[in-house]
Amino acid sequence: SSANERNKTQQISANAFVPFDTVGGPIQECVLPLVAIVADAVYPVGTAFVIHPDGLLMTATHVLEYAASFAQPGRRPDGTTYPHYELYALYVSAQRTTSPCMFGGPLPVDKLWTAPDHDVAIVFTRLPQDVETGQKLRLPTVRLRPRPPKVGEPIMAVGYHAMGASRIVEGKVTYKQQTSISTASVTEVFE
Repeated sequence: SSANERNKTQQISANAFVPFDTVGGPIQECVLPLVAIVADAVYPVGTAFVIHPDGLLMTATHVLEYAASFAQPGRRPDGTTYPHYELYALYVSAQRTTSPCMFGGPLPVDKLWTAPDHDVAIVFTRLPQDVETGQKLRLPTVRLRPRPPKVGEPIMAVGYHAMGASRIVEGKVTYKQQTSISTASVTEVFE
């Protein structure tokens, strides 16, 4: 479907906390849930948003700390232990392609960085490749700007709440989430 048709699938309402009525629309392609996996258990931990199409996402440090809280001891070949967990961003798109892996699925987080004095973190995901062309999936992005918003400027919050997942059984996970958006305008800016 064309970009205009896709943009019609997720409407933004002025009402607060309106759930998405579709799955895999343009907002959900760049605002992704994060989950930690330990052994056969899946733990939804928060949300990240895409800031570069090659798999660079921004989240909060407290989200990564929460994911790490589920770690269990792993063992290195030399016998020493380390805190082990896996972190994934869940990608869903309504755009169908010739490669089913590009329609949606977990994107493994390979690297992460946190800012010591701020609740800001960056994660880098491993993106799937189209099996026919060899090209990596490029993610839609959220545009960032360094200046604070102006009074009266429209803003929007997107989030996944009430996330839940069951254990991995035979490679399958039952996962649920409720997605919501809330729109408003800036009433005051605190420099």
